[in-house]
Formats: sequence, C-alpha cells, structure tokens
Amino acid sequence: AYTPLVYRFSAQRKPAGESGSYDDAKLDREATNLPYCINFLQTNDADGHKQLCKWVNRVFPDVKWVQAPFRNGVFVLSCLPLEPEKRREDLATPLNRMGSGIGNVIAILYVIMTSRKPQVIAIDEPNSFLHPRALRELLQILATEATQHQIILTAHSADVLTAIKPSLITMFNFDGASTSVRQVEAKDISLLRANLSDLGIHMTDLHGRDSVLWVEGQTEEIVMPDLLRAFCPDIAAGTAVLRVEHTGTFEKKGVDPVEVSKLYTRLSSASALVPPMVAILLDRELHTPEECAKLEKK
Repeated sequence: AYTPLVYRFSAQRKPAGESGSYDDAKLDREATNLPYCINFLQTNDADGHKQLCKWVNRVFPDVKWVQAPFRNGVFVLSCLPLEPEKRREDLATPLNRMGSGIGNVIAILYVIMTSRKPQVIAIDEPNSFLHPRALRELLQILATEATQHQIILTAHSADVLTAIKPSLITMFNFDGASTSVRQVEAKDISLLRANLSDLGIHMTDLHGRDSVLWVEGQTEEIVMPDLLRAFCPDIAAGTAVLRVEHTGTFEKKGVDPVEVSKLYTRLSSASALVPPMVAILLDRELHTPEECAKLEKK
C-alpha cells in the first residue's frame, strides 16, 4: 500500500530522456515518464515550471531552463544554458547526453513541486552523482521546500552530514558476521559540531576512521602519519592524527588539565560519529620526570 509513496534515487538509475504520453502527470517510481511530466508541468503550471527551473539552476548554475517539447512522436527532455527568451534552441542538450546526476535532480525536484501528499524520498549516495557544491544546494532546497516529505539519505561521505541538519543519523557496522546499528539524535550532532568547531576540527577529518590520536602541534600532525605507516601499517590507515588545540592550556594557572582531557575524551566517546581516542601524545619539553608524571596523572 505504501510502495507508490516511495521514490528511490541512485547513481545507477538514470531517468528517461524520452517518453511517450501517459494518463496522468504523476512521476512513476522509475522516472520513465519524466519528459512527459516536465512537459505537462510547463503546459499546465507555468509558475511551477519556472520555480522548478530556478531550483535546477541553483544546483547546476550552467542550466538555466529545462523543457520537454513533443518531437517525432515522443517528449524529449533537454536542458538549456540560456533563458528561453534568448531563443537559442540550438544550444539545448538532450538529457540522454547528460549524466545521471541532473536527471535525478530534476526528478527529485519534480516530486517536491507536484506531490500533494507526503512522500518518502530515498536518495542513495547523492555524493556519488553530485559534486559537493551541487550536493549542498540540493540538500538546502530539500531542507526548506520538502518539509512535508520524509527524506532518507544514505551516504559514506561526511559531506552529507556537514551540509544539512539531520533529525536522526543511523549508522550500520558490519563485523563480518552481523550488523550492529547505532543512532545519533540531532541534539547530539549539534553539540558534536560545536565542540569540534571550538577545536578547529571538521567532521570530515574524523569520518571513516577507526580511532583518533591527539598530538601536540602541527609538526607532529604532519609527521606522525608517516611514522604510523612505517612502523604500524596495520592501524595507520584507520587512525586520524589531529593536533590538540591550545596545548598551553595544560599548563596555565587556573586551568585544570583534567577538564581539557575530559573535553577530548567526551568527543571520542559521547558520539557514534567520532571514533574512540587512542591517546593524547604531548612533547616532554623541559619538564622533569616528576612534572611529567603529575601531568599524566591529571
């Protein structure tokens, strides 16, 4: 009963560039009637079609107009780099000669524009068919214009996480025998982003890593990955090496190193989005063994 309300978009699915006539202008689940739908929209809802073209232009600045005229017995979907008043039909590029990304985007935006009932729109790996800027624009449009629909995004890229404010993130981890599931709520994501921002770190720095090694400065941040690759190749690829921000706070009067340590521990343990911490690695500097032991204890 719910199948007609679900749309799934992936890089492998390329919406049709040509189609015949249909009984109605509801986009089918495989977007095989997309050209007819665009022609119907342009003919019966000029304002809606113009808004659709504006959205497409936000995602793809080189595309100013989308149309699907009836030619030789079929509707042919094409994109123009100029507004229609320029009358440069000779510059139109058929969708069949373009990548899957623009076809999927047009189909997604058509569903948002024309659906009168809430839909479930599942977008599989949008970063695989859109470059980062186009992905950000599409997700912003979805965030503001598709509030009545449920959007489900699957991704292996942190670009998706940094471009939107998801209400819930579900992480799947397969250990070779079974799959475990963890979920992170929006409030936890916002807190995590804020904490990382305070430290000058982006979520992309940690995405896909198994663990984090905090080091003292920029030199260590550059050199330590090479040392890991040379001496610990089995863990090098999965370990993110990041420098501790403002290391002097460990020694300032009135600043408790315990609180600083808790900050990094919290980042590494409080969220499923951040891998666990291996250690905080600091230089010995001119500290005496007693001073080092005291700092380590704190």
